[in-house]
Amino acid sequence: MRINQTYIVYSVFHLYVSILLRYRDFNSNERGNALLVITDHVPDYERLQARVSELAIFDRVILVHDVEVRKRYSEKKNALRRFFDRKRLLEEQFSRDLRSDVMRFIADSEINTFLDSTQFIQYLVVSFPTNLYRLYEDGERIYMLPKKSLSGWIKSKLLGYPKKHGRDSFIKEILVQQPQRVPVNISHKAKRIDYGDLVQSLTAVEKQKLVEVFMKEAVSLEGVFPRLLLLTQPLSEDGFISEEYKIALYERIISEYGEGFKIYLKPHPRELTDYLTCFENIELIPGSFPIELLNVNDSLHFDRGVTIFSTSLNNFKWVDEKVFLGIDWDDQLRKNFPFRTA
Repeated sequence: MRINQTYIVYSVFHLYVSILLRYRDFNSNERGNALLVITDHVPDYERLQARVSELAIFDRVILVHDVEVRKRYSEKKNALRRFFDRKRLLEEQFSRDLRSDVMRFIADSEINTFLDSTQFIQYLVVSFPTNLYRLYEDGERIYMLPKKSLSGWIKSKLLGYPKKHGRDSFIKEILVQQPQRVPVNISHKAKRIDYGDLVQSLTAVEKQKLVEVFMKEAVSLEGVFPRLLLLTQPLSEDGFISEEYKIALYERIISEYGEGFKIYLKPHPRELTDYLTCFENIELIPGSFPIELLNVNDSLHFDRGVTIFSTSLNNFKWVDEKVFLGIDWDDQLRKNFPFRTA
């Protein structure tokens, strides 16, 4: 049975996975048509739209200004008016991005997303409440439990905002790499996905095309051993800790785990920190492409990979030793983080 698919992406990692999923379906006999929605959360989204279109595996690639809509929407009405008039207000805000033919396609498709509480997802849910919504793992929070708070209760119970990370009823399936770790209250939705297997199923030509979507020039990782890969995260940008404290955390990690290693640091795409001015003798892997892209090179490997809680390290096969420190590793981070270990 050929079923149409809509993919909605909010980061370069989401775009990378969506291309892998579409290649899988495109090369099968049961493929339906596919729409790719790139939101303005994605850095350099207009350039990426053009490059993905050149792959010719999606029937259409469009841009949606979710960030802009969120700003305009929040400024337009108070919270109660936004609740009671949500569908009309959201429709008004997204009308310039969504032509009638696009809406007809989405109405007749399964919806694949990596975030489930954005303005655009809220608009789709109120417009197409009976569609199948499928959530893909975006990070460690899918395996954690949200801390209870009064503001969270008000948003969910009184204002009708969706619960995050697969906990709302409109999400019917959750695709994760470790379904055994998913909290019990959503474990019935969980199915396993292996991003590495998707990469290995690509042909050599498809792998090269995938690389060229994100970078025309390959990152050079030749030579020096042993090598350590450090994946950082937007802890200060998201307001969990200060910028100074974040830098101190990563300085501590380098000191404890990096002795004797050549350090390769890969920042999160949303980070603003200039790590080259913070640390000496590190190699910076650009934050503008997904680290998983390095999986296309079968001869590449790192001796050790370290992160606080980035699940991207799970996605990278060529790491001998993987170190996940977790939010409990640091007292201040554990205190300020809105989720807790399940």
